Amino acid sequence: MINNNPKIKILKPIGQPNNQPQQNNQPQQNSKPKITIINQQRIEQVEQPRIVVKQDVKILQERSGFFDELLTKANQEILSNESQYNIQPLQENGSIIFQFWKFEFPGKGNFERKCISGVLKFQPDHPKSAPRFEFDPVYTEKGAEVIQHENIYGDHSLCIPLFTYWKNTTVEYEILQAIEHIFHNPNWNEGDAPANPIFSNLLANQKKEIQKNQAKYLPDFSKIL
Repeated sequence: MINNNPKIKILKPIGQPNNQPQQNNQPQQNSKPKITIINQQRIEQVEQPRIVVKQDVKILQERSGFFDELLTKANQEILSNESQYNIQPLQENGSIIFQFWKFEFPGKGNFERKCISGVLKFQPDHPKSAPRFEFDPVYTEKGAEVIQHENIYGDHSLCIPLFTYWKNTTVEYEILQAIEHIFHNPNWNEGDAPANPIFSNLLANQKKEIQKNQAKYLPDFSKIL
């Protein structure tokens, strides 16, 4: 079957027989572009670039003790610095995954006092390879949505220079600080394009209304003692 979605390029497998009847490839009428209404303004959105979903991080149970020690150390630094952070190992399907940390911090600006959360995923060979951070979805009446932000990809992952130019001497507490900082201070000049080009090209008041609307569905931040 031929996929008419222009975002995805279908490659024909090697060795596939070519004796199938030719299908009608006449172009179809283009659908109307999606319109978002903000403050009675009609914004014609350009087509989203193809979203490349990165391969998930492999879990290495043999290093659970190592990541548990890092978690304890990071919590000690959070306590000593009186940081408004919550971190704990990810619990999934009744299992505790010390390699993945649930991270929460209070929002600012359009997300004032809201709980911004996600999962910090360390690579099996940490600290040799850069980790990955994925923000939790925002659940609205329309379903799960990606937080609208210049540095957040369509698969919820964070685009951050710290990971792009990774140094294996970076300590875990510094990673948490960097994630919070870039969320409150979007920065996509380090790369060729922002992670969310449509949102990035909107006017400041339009961005504000979108983020404030998403903030309504987020819980308030509460520090875990």
